[in-house]
Amino acid sequence: MAQKLVISPAAALRAARASTGGGQAVLARLCRRETGFIYQFAILRPDGKVVRLTLDAVTGRVMRRREQAGQKKSARPVNEHLPDAEAPTERAPGKASL
Repeated sequence: MAQKLVISPAAALRAARASTGGGQAVLARLCRRETGFIYQFAILRPDGKVVRLTLDAVTGRVMRRREQAGQKKSARPVNEHLPDAEAPTERAPGKASL
């Protein structure tokens, strides 16, 4: 970056977010390849989908794009199925608790 060979991370992030319609970056990295430098991003869109992008680090052009389905809106958060710490739990007879 100091030699102006690649665009800044901020400029690359702006390009990535613009190509996905906005969202939050959950992964961002600059990688060196045999053919040059690339930026890799994973953008979490407001609709819950994750978009993985590969950008040319010199031009900021999107080279590859993959969309992954996000969590269904009816799904509960991961920690919601855990019992309350204060609620008594039943144990099977003869079973030790962890």
